[in-house]
Amino acid sequence: MKEAKEVKTIEPRQSQSVVKSSGISKQWSHHPDRKKKLVILLSVVVLAIILLAIGLCGRLILNSDNSGAKTGGGVVCSDKLLKAAKQAIDKNSTDKLSGIVQDIQNNKKYKEDPNCMYIVTKYYATKGDIKNMNSSMASFYKVYDIDKGLNIILSSKPSSDVKLLNDSVKQKNEQVDGVYSEVQSQL
Repeated sequence: MKEAKEVKTIEPRQSQSVVKSSGISKQWSHHPDRKKKLVILLSVVVLAIILLAIGLCGRLILNSDNSGAKTGGGVVCSDKLLKAAKQAIDKNSTDKLSGIVQDIQNNKKYKEDPNCMYIVTKYYATKGDIKNMNSSMASFYKVYDIDKGLNIILSSKPSSDVKLLNDSVKQKNEQVDGVYSEVQSQL
């Protein structure tokens, strides 16, 4: 005799929902490591996106004022010019600085750029040209913004460098006044 096999039939709708719901839950419940890896991966991706956004914002902020003063005519003192001026100032080379100042003064808008005016004033102070030093120092203070400072290429500590320049100008003026007073007394 043949035995009849009992076959349970599941309706198609029921079987699909059972397979779908149990397949997803079984996939994650049997592999807790996968879930942890997915969470870690998503965390890393989100962190990378946040760091990238912060980096881009920081770059925009840092570069907004450091490529020279931008006027209606564009950049007045370029980074290349500022680097050359910084080297000449550090070496106390009035000859090199003289050529750089000539290049700066060839641009009609150089008095609108505090970086340019700092270089010009520094040149006249180094040279000992009191009249032009005082004039350029006055022009420098008209455009210098203490909150923005100077270009980082030119000065990493703009407030102290500006104070040193101001002190140098005062000292040179006092020396000239002292010499003038001494000459007057001898007459």
